[in-house]
Amino acid sequence: MKRRTFFERLSLGAAASLLPPGLHRPRAFTPYSDPGRLSLADATNEAGETALRLAFRQEAGRAGETSELRVRVKGPGELTRSQVFDFEAGDHFEPETGKGAIHLPARDEDVLVLWLAEASPATELHIRLGRESHSFPLSDLTQWPEIRWRAAGVEVTANLLGYREVGYLDPASLGISASNSNLRFAILADPQGGDPGYGGREDTTRVQIHNAYIAESVALIRELDPPPAFALVLGDFTDHQGEEAHFRAMEALFEPLDCPVLLAIGNHESAYRATFSPGYDLRAFDHYFASQHRLNGTDKLLYAFDLGAWHFVVWPDPLRQDFWATHPHYFDWLARDLARNRNRPVLFFQHVPSHPIGIDPLLSYVETVTVRRTLVEILSRHGNVRYVFSGHVHMPVKASAKTAVSLRGMNMINLPAAGYRPRAFGEPDYFGGPEQGICIVDLEGERVGVQAKTVQRYAFSYPDRLPVFDEDRYPLWLGHPWELPVQSGLRNGDFREGLTHWHPRYIYPETEEPSHLSEVRRAGDSAPLLYQQSRARAYPAPGQDRMPQTLNRLCQAVAIAPDHLPGIQLRYRIDPRSRVPESLNGPYLWLAWYRGSQSIAHQVYAPGRMFFNLTGQFGQKRDAPIQHFDLPATMGRWLTARLDPAADYAATHAGQPLPGLAPDRLVLHLGTWTINDGMDQMAAWEVQEVALGEPSGDAAPIKPESQFWYGSRGHVSGEHDLAAQSDLYPDI
Repeated sequence: MKRRTFFERLSLGAAASLLPPGLHRPRAFTPYSDPGRLSLADATNEAGETALRLAFRQEAGRAGETSELRVRVKGPGELTRSQVFDFEAGDHFEPETGKGAIHLPARDEDVLVLWLAEASPATELHIRLGRESHSFPLSDLTQWPEIRWRAAGVEVTANLLGYREVGYLDPASLGISASNSNLRFAILADPQGGDPGYGGREDTTRVQIHNAYIAESVALIRELDPPPAFALVLGDFTDHQGEEAHFRAMEALFEPLDCPVLLAIGNHESAYRATFSPGYDLRAFDHYFASQHRLNGTDKLLYAFDLGAWHFVVWPDPLRQDFWATHPHYFDWLARDLARNRNRPVLFFQHVPSHPIGIDPLLSYVETVTVRRTLVEILSRHGNVRYVFSGHVHMPVKASAKTAVSLRGMNMINLPAAGYRPRAFGEPDYFGGPEQGICIVDLEGERVGVQAKTVQRYAFSYPDRLPVFDEDRYPLWLGHPWELPVQSGLRNGDFREGLTHWHPRYIYPETEEPSHLSEVRRAGDSAPLLYQQSRARAYPAPGQDRMPQTLNRLCQAVAIAPDHLPGIQLRYRIDPRSRVPESLNGPYLWLAWYRGSQSIAHQVYAPGRMFFNLTGQFGQKRDAPIQHFDLPATMGRWLTARLDPAADYAATHAGQPLPGLAPDRLVLHLGTWTINDGMDQMAAWEVQEVALGEPSGDAAPIKPESQFWYGSRGHVSGEHDLAAQSDLYPDI
């Protein structure tokens, strides 16, 4: 009955909100535009410290070298603090002495933030890198967005860091009040609506559907009794790339609310290829700032406020390529804010989750390991952050509940979307859909009640105590592959100790018929086998679960002597019951070579078709080539592959041998992948043993271009525009 009532209401009432009245009428609008340069006052925080960013980038083609760094301040002002971002082993800086060292592999960038007390335009900085020095007064950085020079083969950039968009809000000035210790507020994750008349046909269809659900989510908030003190949009307020037309349309959709509306930025409020340099340039967020100002009178990107016993922090997550490298001081501001409020319970809000979700898009299109680890370490430092709420995923209610975890004492919940169609997650939802809706948070003193409420008026209450996320079992969520424990040799390659020494990726656990398996099987007295399987999700309902799924893999790190690279022996059998030749899924062996923290080569061995971008992910440094090779693919027979990675590398890199790159560790992955679309079929293999040994001297066949899968599929409100089976599987 609730589902029928919802659709009746959708067809009669919400349809009028698909295009807000008067949307295309001319409106007076004074654009908010960031000027792209800062004054010293703009670059000074609440403590009176002026922030300066130094970025060091190694020139392409140069080998990494370590250079001594020396920073001196002359004239008024003194260096009081520093912070490093994306520094690796061997990089360091001591503000007390102004001395440090920078080690930069090719195409690497390290960022150093300096804070100066009592600085003035006449304050002069002398920066020495290696044997070369450069000096400039701070007044130069107020006249020019940035200063660049080269020293010791490194490009150095200096610019001021801004605080205009960072700070504290006075809730009373926004119309938010908490008359006692009890407080209610609403969260809307991922409305992602806008003007259906803007963009192409697919945008029109998608936005019209989103707008209808948004209108119903807004209606849910209006029905709440007691009413909320405010509503927070947890990123992706608009669809597409944050065009002004979409912001204007969304403001009209939210106009019926009687409470203040606050915005957090997500990955759809700005152009996908937005940049934030030269200097300190926030013009990519002009439309976001203007909308935030029209909605609530503020112009903040990172902000905090207090209500009752609680401290609230709203964190920006635009998910743009160089955002955190150009805004590293935000981490410092957050750390100091949480330290200042260490005796208050804290609620933290971000668009992109800091806990794992367990599907490929949320491994590839999330913040980098460096960013999320830095953030989690700051959030957990004082034990005062009680809840972390996030969006971005477009969760069904059931998946939201199953992925909610406690991470280092913080309850982390990824919320269902207010407008966007949820991802499928391979199983039916609790209430049968639609799952769009809102989150209601009730604070009674220091007690927290969290409830998801759908547009059907179904409600789910999250438990107070959530399962603890096992960081030891899944070290790659907050750690890089090169940081795995390095063994002196490959351990447990015959799987007689189960999966000991092998590290899995976290995978969303479907309650029935899991789409991915990595387990050790035994049949009577026979030797144990690793069995890995991937298939399209069993639950047939479409959803926005972007292709492909590649994260069903185990890995192990092994120490390597650069002057003697090992061969790889792999004994395996492809399960003939599960795999169709030339299908878009299959098993693979992936060898990732590192020198310290530098990725230097990737080699992927697979039978048949293979996804071309197995190693790629958002924000990853793509400074290492990827090679693809064929594995024998005789079905149902035990096969032994004797691989010589050095010979394989030489086959495509004449004159640049792999040993010459001096790798010191190998991360070996075993896995299966699937396009997760089209025909219901599986890919599975059994691995009896993987071992290191003497190189065979023979190069493996290079996989032809025709065997790579580059494809992508369009979607309308999360439903894939499925191609014919003959297009996906032409040889069947």
